[in-house]
Amino acid sequence: MKVQPSSNVATKTAAPEKKEEKEQPTLRSTITRKYIGKLSREVDDSHEAFNKKRTVDNLHVDIKGESAKVMHLTELRYGHKDADLKFAERALSHLESLPPKERPDVVVVSGLIFGNYQNREKNNRRVKTMSVNKQFGKAKEFIERLQKIGMTVIYNKSDDDQKIIEDYTYDAVKILEGEARKNGQDWPTSWAAFDQAKRSHLWEGAYEFEWDVVFEYMLRCGRRLSTKEEVQRDTELPENEVAEEYLLLLDAHKKLERREELTPLQREVLEVENIPYKGRPEDKLIVTDDYNVELKTKGKKTNISGRHEFRQTPTSMVKDPTKSARAIISQMEASGKGSKDALFIENAQQSVGVMHGNTLITSTPGMTTYNPDSSSFARVQSDKAERIAKCREELNFAGIQEVEFHDDGRISVHLMNDTLMNLAAKTEEPHAAIFFSDWQTGSVTARPDLAAKAMDYVLHSVLMKQKGMLFMNGDIIQGRNYPEMPNENPNMGLITIDNQQEFVYTMLKEILEKMPDKAKNNLQGVHITPGNHEWNSGHERHGSTHSMFLKVAFNEASNKTFKTILHSYDTMMAGTNHCKSYTAVAELAAHKILAQHIMMERGGKGSGGLPINQFFDMVSSSTGPLMKELNLMGAGHYHQPSYMMTNNKIGLINGSLAGLSGYEWWRGYNPVLGTSIVHLGGNRPAEIEFLTPEFLYNYQCKGAYSDSNLERKGFTTDRSFDPNKNGFGKIFVPTGQQFERMPQSAIQKRLWDIVDHILWDSSVSLY
Repeated sequence: MKVQPSSNVATKTAAPEKKEEKEQPTLRSTITRKYIGKLSREVDDSHEAFNKKRTVDNLHVDIKGESAKVMHLTELRYGHKDADLKFAERALSHLESLPPKERPDVVVVSGLIFGNYQNREKNNRRVKTMSVNKQFGKAKEFIERLQKIGMTVIYNKSDDDQKIIEDYTYDAVKILEGEARKNGQDWPTSWAAFDQAKRSHLWEGAYEFEWDVVFEYMLRCGRRLSTKEEVQRDTELPENEVAEEYLLLLDAHKKLERREELTPLQREVLEVENIPYKGRPEDKLIVTDDYNVELKTKGKKTNISGRHEFRQTPTSMVKDPTKSARAIISQMEASGKGSKDALFIENAQQSVGVMHGNTLITSTPGMTTYNPDSSSFARVQSDKAERIAKCREELNFAGIQEVEFHDDGRISVHLMNDTLMNLAAKTEEPHAAIFFSDWQTGSVTARPDLAAKAMDYVLHSVLMKQKGMLFMNGDIIQGRNYPEMPNENPNMGLITIDNQQEFVYTMLKEILEKMPDKAKNNLQGVHITPGNHEWNSGHERHGSTHSMFLKVAFNEASNKTFKTILHSYDTMMAGTNHCKSYTAVAELAAHKILAQHIMMERGGKGSGGLPINQFFDMVSSSTGPLMKELNLMGAGHYHQPSYMMTNNKIGLINGSLAGLSGYEWWRGYNPVLGTSIVHLGGNRPAEIEFLTPEFLYNYQCKGAYSDSNLERKGFTTDRSFDPNKNGFGKIFVPTGQQFERMPQSAIQKRLWDIVDHILWDSSVSLY
């Protein structure tokens, strides 16, 4: 302050002249000058340092159990008109009610906040229901409830978060340039002013600080940063002794990294425990910019990746959000770079997943529910909700997905939305819908050893714990589906349809004879639906779908404890209409299930599109009203395990128990071995259990084809047998030639023995 001259002293005296004191710099200007000076002194990071800093976060989570459960809570978007807050509350309450063993090990949250849209896409403010400050508060409450349950929470920044960061970077640049706005509310900014701010040499540094520090700080605090006026009001200090919270945070962040003491003002204004900095003690919240995670369980390491978006733009609401990911993963594998066990895409708000080679690629559902009755005021073209509805043509419902990676190789996908949870509550115990398809018996691609293992697992594990229903869903035999069939498959030896049927019948009879009584009593029925390999093998001329042998096999094993139905050109009713179709409709655990080999006839295998999209096409076409009561649809044909949750229904395409064929090779289509079980009811989310190649290779049978039973019959596994290399027995995989001395498992030896008996066991002799 300037000293005023005393009133009793003349203006002209003999006293020495006093120099005028310079005004002391304010705290605000001191921090700003210090920061700007640092920018001018520092040289740019080297190329290597930049790439190291901006590499996806690599995380590690230790898990005590024999499986790792990863749940995604994505795209709730607090502040958006379609945020389904009731569903979010139900989801949190469900998690809080779970026993510790059933809770997710890791919860990934992304797209929790909608934003303020103060600079760009300003029309989106027409669908905003609360300020961004309140959005941060809601987000903090949401995350804290997850943390209280005891789970590791990964918050992955979304495209909406990026826009929030850019908005606040504009404010930061204006503060640093001495032009901070007086009001801290969500006031709009012109494009020109925003563009001008981006031209400032301060922009990049401010943007990095917002990205790395400020956003996480606001998320943890549950609020935006305070303006200078708000800091002064709360501290009651003079104007020159306070500064915006942004500047206090900017200075405090560096001090914390250098382990220097903070000022009393910083400790009073800042929530120091929420400041992210190098060396900060870890807690149950990890904020990432996309991520790779190694999940270490009792007996396995599973590596997963999460990307908020995997399209060129976050608003590309296309019908196949996995397309780009599938193409890139294929190229990574082809170039020898390998891939993760799973890739999660969070932005598309479409619940769809596909096993692509050894990688599960899945798009997570959003937690918004589209309101088709919103007035034109709230229908904004640039809004994601409108793009989903009008571009993807999907009526979006809030949902949640959890993926469980088991140590034995199985992968379980748990799907939850309001309708499915209400259905699940109608039964006290879970039930299993078990799907088998595409055994291709008679083809050199067939893996009957794996089919036997899968059936053993169903009978001696699944049905020993719960009731279930079996769907034999087509292409169990190769048949004579096309003219080249005999030329392609002589090595297997089962060229004729009669021989194919006899082989499967013999194998099933041996397996079913050892079926435990408990499993037999729990089996609610068997539904047999032919596939194209059966109905294309003379049905148009002879009326046979070559599936009666399956009905006979299960009928013989049932002892009248369960019913077996062959749906061979059945009459299917739809209101007053009826038609002929190879379709099964059944009820299990209050769920209506439809099973048929192909979802839709259009779009043949290898056509390039994602086959599971046919389920969405059925629901969204004029057949949609006919599917009102349907809850689950199971199909096969495409030899690629995949699923979709849409319109409160689940669609499933089964894997195959047959490997690569020439037909598929010429069309660029690589099948995935396996089969699927859907667990329904019991007041639990619907669960799709995929039996993967890893699981089937290592599974030890408990019934007819157990090692002990086979050894009594003279069949033992060769010491050098490797299920990952040797394929099915006598066929020498590298050359396709018959090779008797190729290592075999005991199951394979028994199955080849069945083939030999079919081909050579005859009592007819001329001598």
